[in-house]
Amino acid sequence: MKNVKEEEEDASVLKPGDDFSKAKCPMNCEVSILLVHRCDQLKHMSDDSLKQLPQVFEKVLQYVKRFSHFTNQDAVKQVREYPSFLIIFLSHIAI
Repeated sequence: MKNVKEEEEDASVLKPGDDFSKAKCPMNCEVSILLVHRCDQLKHMSDDSLKQLPQVFEKVLQYVKRFSHFTNQDAVKQVREYPSFLIIFLSHIAI
């Protein structure tokens, strides 16, 4: 039975398994909100105020902020209620 499960979940051939069958990919604006929150957490937890975040973290944060058209959580919730094709369209146009 274990071999069957391993065959079903194989990321190397793009078979992630049942857990991901209905998962939605986060939009840039959602990732931005999460990273900003995480950044704030790390700054508050750090004893050394001069300590900087990893460069990769900073670059990803800059990228998602650049391409995020929805900046607050209420707007993101409203957009998520639309069908998938409209979400893709709305997330790629400047509002």
